[in-house]
This record gives sequence, C-alpha cells and structure tokens, in this order.
Amino acid sequence: LASGLSVPSTLILKDTAHRTVFDVWKDGLTLDGVSLAGAGDLLLVPDASSFTPLPWSPHSAVILCDLAYRSGQRVSVSPRGLLRRAMEQLAATGHDAVMGLEVEFQVFSVSEDGLGHAQATFPPAPLATRNTTQGWTFLTKTRYG
Repeated sequence: LASGLSVPSTLILKDTAHRTVFDVWKDGLTLDGVSLAGAGDLLLVPDASSFTPLPWSPHSAVILCDLAYRSGQRVSVSPRGLLRRAMEQLAATGHDAVMGLEVEFQVFSVSEDGLGHAQATFPPAPLATRNTTQGWTFLTKTRYG
C-alpha cells in the first residue's frame, strides 16, 4: 500500500446520481494537466500520520488516503487536498478553524448460518453479510431524485 491503491478515475467524474458525467473516451479530457481519457486509474496514497487502530477490533485500523495521479502528483480537487489548502490559507491570515467529525457507519446483518465447509477451517471464512439500509445513497439523487 505504500505506493498507493489503484482506483478508477471515474470516481471523481461522477455526479450525485453516481453517473459518469464526463465522456472518458473523448480526447482532451484533462484535470490538473493530466489526461483522464480512457478512464485510467488514480491512486489512493495512504497518509501514515492518520493511522488509527480501532480499539474494538484489535486487528483493524483506519487510515486516510490522498488522491493522486499515477505520476504521484496530487489531484487538486480531492476533498483532503482542498481542505488542506483552505486551512493553509486560513492560517496565513492568523486564524484557525475548529471542526467536528461526521461519523458514518453501516450496519450489516448476517445472511448465512455459518455451518458451511468454509467455516470449518481455521481461520474460518468470514460469514456472508448484507446491508440493512441503502447506506451510501442517503444523500444522492438515486434516493431523493
């Protein structure tokens, strides 16, 4: 993960209905001087300073990532980058901002009994789960459109 995790560039080319709104097959589609034609991958680059172990899950942690092009250049419109620049500009005026965190989560239900062959090994395969809500669609046109 140190060099980043590939993700499709269409993640930043979508509207609130999750439709890709830019013609990724058209020549000349650029952002920050980088061609996005063909929907080439971007990178999620982990920020080691954000590594936070989860106390309720001893083998788990959360780590935030910065969005970058394959060259390593940061994507200017990534939310973390925009906030970082805004905070730098605010600090330059002698001010500071205090913000809160909106914690989001997803609740799942177990969708199998766990008695299959895959659970008879050690370590057992994880149980299949399913969403109990539409989760990620709460604030999109898909749900309220």
